[in-house]
Amino acid sequence: MSVEQYFSIICDTLVGLSAIVVAVVAIIGLKTWRRELKGRVLFDIARKIIRLSIELRANFEWARFPLSTSNENSGRQKAVGESDGEAQARDAWYVRWNRLKPIMANIQTLQEMDWEIQTLLGDKSQKISTAIKIYRESYANLKTAIDEYFEIKVEASIKESQYNNHDYLTELSHIVYGTSTDDFSKKIYSTHEQLAGELKAFIK
Repeated sequence: MSVEQYFSIICDTLVGLSAIVVAVVAIIGLKTWRRELKGRVLFDIARKIIRLSIELRANFEWARFPLSTSNENSGRQKAVGESDGEAQARDAWYVRWNRLKPIMANIQTLQEMDWEIQTLLGDKSQKISTAIKIYRESYANLKTAIDEYFEIKVEASIKESQYNNHDYLTELSHIVYGTSTDDFSKKIYSTHEQLAGELKAFIK
C-alpha cells in the first residue's frame, strides 16, 4: 500500500472521528441547555408561586377581617321592601363575596402553575401540589361557610326570628370572621411555609 493510500485512510479516519466528537459535543451541549432551560423555568415558576402564596395569605386574612366600610357594599342593588335587618345581612354577605374574588383568582392561577410544576418535576412535586390543594380546600370551606352563615342571617331577618342552632351559627361565624392567630389563619400560614420551603431550592 502506497504512502498516499495510508494518508487517505488516516484522513478519512480523522474526519470520521471528528464527526463523532462533534456529535457527542452537540448532545452534551443540548442536554446542558435543556438542564439550564429547565432550571430557568423552575426558577420563574417557583418565584411566581411564592409571590402568589404571599398574596393569597393576605387575601385570606382580608376576606375574614371582621370590619368593613359602607363603600364595600355600595354596589349592591337593594330589593324593594328589604327590612333594615335583611339589608344589613345582605350587605355583609355582598362584602364577603367580593373579598373572596381575589382568592378565587389566586387559586386558579396556582392550579395552572401546579400543572406546570408537575410536568417538570413529576413525583417530586407532590408536596407542592398538596399545599396548593390545602389552599383550594380552605377557599371552598370559607365560601361555603359564608353562604350558609348569611343564608341563615337573611332568613332569620325575614322571619324576624332567632336561629335555633346557636352553636352551629357560632361555628360558621368563627370561619367567616377571624384573626391572624386563629386556627384557620394558622393553617393558611403553615401552608405558605410548607410551599415556600419546597420551592426555595429552585430560587437560590
